[in-house]
Amino acid sequence: MKNIVLASTSTLYGEEYLSYLHSLIKELFSETKEVLFIPFACPGGISHDAYTEKVSAVFTSLGLVVTALHTYSNPLDAIRLAKAFFVGGGNTFLLVKQLHELGLIEVLCEEVEKGKPYLGTSAGSNLGGVNMQTTNDMPIVYP
Repeated sequence: MKNIVLASTSTLYGEEYLSYLHSLIKELFSETKEVLFIPFACPGGISHDAYTEKVSAVFTSLGLVVTALHTYSNPLDAIRLAKAFFVGGGNTFLLVKQLHELGLIEVLCEEVEKGKPYLGTSAGSNLGGVNMQTTNDMPIVYP
């Protein structure tokens, strides 16, 4: 069974980051308290560390612990060992390029297919599609 939530955005107008997804996040990640965050979409050019801090603040308030993929010396093992995933928004092309360069697309797909919970917002939701031809992102890099 797949445990996937694909949300078109992370923030609704006038609301805080991920606030409209709080109850869904709690439900999706109810079987684990550890979530691997993949920050590669870098919204607005934000650094991986700054993006992770933003996500961690929300997830911590919901009783979850976030680790970021970019902090691991072996990202392939990090994905294999992760209990759950969150891939945030930003630029889909940048996200896909970095995942391809690190050889992570296939293993991420395999782990999600096994039933590990996956939440994708915006660019992160585009990973759940057949292809990325429907993204409205600019091709600032080529995957």
